Amino acid sequence: MYTRIVDDDGTRHGISHDQTIHLMVFPDGDNEIFQRHAIKCGITGEVSKQVTWLVGSLNGVKLYCMEDGKFVMTTREINP
Repeated sequence: MYTRIVDDDGTRHGISHDQTIHLMVFPDGDNEIFQRHAIKCGITGEVSKQVTWLVGSLNGVKLYCMEDGKFVMTTREINP
């Protein structure tokens, strides 16, 4: 999970609870920070884990911060 903060100047921050990811999006246009959630199920349908990504968006370009430390930058909508 992530904490989202907006500064007085409009800068948006997304910070992971373990402080390993700190994403900043400056107010240079249409921007937001949000979380994307998914529940991964096993073969028999039982819930195996919940996945949460932090997503920063600036002028239609999204930066997806995934749980395994990988990042994807794209204009596409993708899900965990």
